[in-house]
Amino acid sequence: METKNLWGNLDLDVPLRTPATVLKEQANMLSSITNGVLSGDVRVSQTSKAFLTEMYIVAPAINNYEINILDIESDSLVGLYPVIVRPQLGESDQGIECQNEEELTTVLEGILGSKRIKQAIRSLVAQSKVVSSRQNSGFIPFRSQAI
Repeated sequence: METKNLWGNLDLDVPLRTPATVLKEQANMLSSITNGVLSGDVRVSQTSKAFLTEMYIVAPAINNYEINILDIESDSLVGLYPVIVRPQLGESDQGIECQNEEELTTVLEGILGSKRIKQAIRSLVAQSKVVSSRQNSGFIPFRSQAI
């Protein structure tokens, strides 16, 4: 006797875009628009009841200096939404609740396009270029020695 499928059609071929997927796409976009001078790093961790997704801006030329720019927390391992988005660069300590991907995208656009984030990106690009030009020119910084 053949075993009957009691699960029904699970539609596993229908792709779901997780909050981490949305952030990884933006991390790749950051690398592209800065010509690789900066990159984005997305880290996902979990507790017994939630996922925490963190996004960092990384400056490889400056010893992989990184800034945590936002966190996304979901209260459930079962569903993708709702999530709470928390900016990390002094924008606001308040979490912003998003019920779906559309709301998440709108909130992320506001955070990633904010004056504070743009200022951080410009600063890191400028500092990275200075470090890169020193490395390429053979610059050796003066180091004092104890006598």
